[in-house]
Amino acid sequence: MFLASRSLNKALPLVALAMVPIGLALYLQDTHPFSQTLASRHIDLDAYKSDNRLNFATAARQLDGQMIRPGESFSFNRCVGPRTVKRGFVPARGFVGNEVLSTEGGGICLVSSMLYQAALLSGLEVTSRTPHGKRVASVPPGLDATVWYGQTDLIVKNPYDRPVQIIARTRGDDTGKADLEIGFAGDKDLGQRVAAAGYRLDRREIGRRGDTLLVEVQLASRNRDKTISRDKYKL
Repeated sequence: MFLASRSLNKALPLVALAMVPIGLALYLQDTHPFSQTLASRHIDLDAYKSDNRLNFATAARQLDGQMIRPGESFSFNRCVGPRTVKRGFVPARGFVGNEVLSTEGGGICLVSSMLYQAALLSGLEVTSRTPHGKRVASVPPGLDATVWYGQTDLIVKNPYDRPVQIIARTRGDDTGKADLEIGFAGDKDLGQRVAAAGYRLDRREIGRRGDTLLVEVQLASRNRDKTISRDKYKL
């Protein structure tokens, strides 16, 4: 009996040490300011060419981990910067106005569009956003946000009393498959508040006239529905 008790006493500190990482992980999960994903968008990149994928990844690296403090505004262009080869961007197909051209950083409007959608679904305020003048294949009309350095920008404001952080990641595997995730994260309390609001984007085509399409988007929640945009697109 004495030997058994002594063995048990030796084992207890080991069990306690083993529990430390678990307890620490649970503590950090509850207290870390960016432990909860507020909202995110995912897209499969298999259909995109390697030059577009490279531009997505370059933009995502600039965005990932960026923090927006309470009351602050975030500028996509200020963060991502000029789209130049020196900064890691390559020529690729993208929209410039209503034209499809090969430009450095071409295609990253997919990234800004996903950030726009995730911002709305996170309950953030979008204070500046410009739709494409022409319908694009990669993003449904009304859910896009075009960016062009020095001209059109996506600006998001944090209305909350605590900071939020941008999630922006590209992932790939040995088979060549890749995907892109763009979203926002906050603490546990903010995650619960956003989940309770139940944000969703409702998009509808409300009319066509000739080669022009009119699209309306509403941000719906459990409390109210709010019209976000009414945009015109050339078909």
